Amino acid sequence: MQDVFCSYDKDVRPSIKHSDNVTATIKLFVKFFSFDELNSVMHIHTWMALTWTDAYLKWSPSDYGNISVLHVSIRDIWVPDLSIYNSGDLSVSMGFRRTQCLIFPDSMVLCVPAIKWPAYCQAVFRLWPFDMHECKLTIGSWNHHGEAVDIKMSDAGYSLDDYVQSKEWELKNVTALVNVSVYECCPNETYPTAEYTFIIKRHASAYAATVVIPVLVLVGMTLSTFWLPAELPHRLSLCLVSIVCHCLYLQYLGAKLPSNGDVTPVIVLLFRGSLIICGAAVAWSVALLSLSCESAGRDVGKNTSLIECRLLEIIQKPWIAQILCVGHLFSKSAPADGEERDDAAVTVAEGGFTRGWLIVSTALDHLAFYVFTVAYACMLLALIPN
Repeated sequence: MQDVFCSYDKDVRPSIKHSDNVTATIKLFVKFFSFDELNSVMHIHTWMALTWTDAYLKWSPSDYGNISVLHVSIRDIWVPDLSIYNSGDLSVSMGFRRTQCLIFPDSMVLCVPAIKWPAYCQAVFRLWPFDMHECKLTIGSWNHHGEAVDIKMSDAGYSLDDYVQSKEWELKNVTALVNVSVYECCPNETYPTAEYTFIIKRHASAYAATVVIPVLVLVGMTLSTFWLPAELPHRLSLCLVSIVCHCLYLQYLGAKLPSNGDVTPVIVLLFRGSLIICGAAVAWSVALLSLSCESAGRDVGKNTSLIECRLLEIIQKPWIAQILCVGHLFSKSAPADGEERDDAAVTVAEGGFTRGWLIVSTALDHLAFYVFTVAYACMLLALIPN
């Protein structure tokens, strides 16, 4: 071993001729990863199998007792200066940890250091909690171009045989390729890099139970108010409770979600839209309650207003009454003898519509229900992942 390292200089690139390059072959064995959403950094924990040929480390086994391999510290030999180009934490030094390398008689060197790569990955939370992210890891020589240190991949360039599944993220796909770049400043030089692409998707089952299901309940609560009588005081109370719940959940989402620039998550837009609809439901309920009180004070024999008459003429058409579910409110005959009159029933007589506002308010409530249901359906479809 002393003969091999007698005149060895670990700071000199191991090539007999200066024009010869050294080919570094890499393969990442991915162990596990973590994703820091707040700082947009993906930490990839790997073992990296790194092989190259060191022309200065060569011997004949028969001359040294048939020694076929040497175990040497990685700090005692020349190592390709590979580094991450898209680091998410520049304060961390990317030097290889202390490990043992294997040197073979034919000058082949094998090192398998354990490395934690802090790759910068811009997080986009538009479809949170059903978000999917594409993170890249770019590795290349820091000081040498491709004519001095070339980069190749062994097999596919990575292995997931010992990968440990993440509890929060699902690793959907991994791709690897060698990209060779040429810059205008150096047209005669190439700069190869190993590029890994990781596609990850969040496990959303827990968030579906704590965020998505409650918003569906709040949507149902808001829509149910349109089926309650306008004069019922509990209708307004139900709308106000729904508004409070919407505000509390928006505060929860604001604390849960990291800042995401100009892209607003769809779930926040859904809560915002639902809150606006809930506020419109409150205003609608107050207006109908006021008009109902005014209609209740009108004399029974007094004709309805001109607007009510026009609306009633439209609503009493059979197909419209069926769509708006108000056909049961029309009756062409008075109650039978001995039958108690229901104040909620409406009688159409020659002189006009008695308590016509009941029909109008109910029809408008049901129409608003259909309109707001379509609005909610559009927002929910935008939330469902592809």
